[in-house]
Amino acid sequence: PISVETDEVGKEADPEETARLIALSMPDVIQIHAKGNPGWTSYPTKIGHTPPKLVRDEMEVWSGVARKHGYAFSAYYNIGRDGEIMKRRPEWNRQKADGSLYERALCYHSGVAEAYLWPMVEEIMDRYRPNGFWFDGSCFTVAVCYCPRCKERFRREKNMDAPRSPEEPGWADYKEMQRAIYRQFLHQTAGRIKSKDPDCLVCVNWA
Repeated sequence: PISVETDEVGKEADPEETARLIALSMPDVIQIHAKGNPGWTSYPTKIGHTPPKLVRDEMEVWSGVARKHGYAFSAYYNIGRDGEIMKRRPEWNRQKADGSLYERALCYHSGVAEAYLWPMVEEIMDRYRPNGFWFDGSCFTVAVCYCPRCKERFRREKNMDAPRSPEEPGWADYKEMQRAIYRQFLHQTAGRIKSKDPDCLVCVNWA
């Protein structure tokens, strides 16, 4: 099995061999992972978490082949799950009522978008000029979150404490607030991308 923490990531990403293999199928679009749900990138990032033994910038290899040979290039980015954030910045992860963390589920009201997700998306745009983004891992991770910011927002909007179960008053409103946070986050994410490149396509899996 491959270990991002110990293996030489990108060692086999040879530009000429990559171009040769892609030419066999002549795809309409090339898509490569920029960041998967473990939280590691496939390129040297200044925002997130670069694999300790990154040998070659895989994003540069694949985007370079796309530019040279006329393929559209899309960046896969897991915008909802991040194992490294769960370990390093647990306050950005979605919290359960008992204070424990959901498994790799970012809370978009926690500050993670402003400090981590959006800067990394812009970093990818500036370096690799993708024609589009495929955002994954977000819709199915949306759940009632009890981080301090979510609880404070509900108290401000509804003048009551966040309900901890369906039997408590405000349960439907608390769920709808979480959905509203998600919709707002997607709208703002797409808006930031379009402001930098109006032609860049944005797709959010299952949204």
